[in-house]
Amino acid sequence: MAEAAARIGVGFQGGRHSPFSRALGRLVQFDLARDDAPSGMAVRRKVPPLNRRQVSRLPEVLQDAHQRWTDGQAGASRLEGQRRRSRQLALSLLELGEDIEATERQLLRWGYHPALCYESSQWALMRHRQALAAASQPALIAEMPKDAA
Repeated sequence: MAEAAARIGVGFQGGRHSPFSRALGRLVQFDLARDDAPSGMAVRRKVPPLNRRQVSRLPEVLQDAHQRWTDGQAGASRLEGQRRRSRQLALSLLELGEDIEATERQLLRWGYHPALCYESSQWALMRHRQALAAASQPALIAEMPKDAA
């Protein structure tokens, strides 16, 4: 633990009451990490939304702000997140050698909406072709005129 604390620039005096140990304990307390003995800790890379119990413990003004924020995020960001993820997956599949039909079928198997599967596969095919074309173009090196020096 002392080495981990030093690498991120935090002091570690040892023991359960050091700031570093307390911070790790809070991560575990809020289900953001878990002990993964004997090798270390498993830590979430993305923080999940607050659950009802956590929201109910917030002051009233923050509960209202949280509700307004989640209402605004619910529909649009969920669809945008699905679109972004399905496009990434489709592009990965194409780069791994799958054809367009196999890519679309795999997205369907993973539970994406058929229209999103088609759109993401087409988007990925266009991006994949652009990348291949750019990679095959010789690098253009501009020559500086001799009298410009």
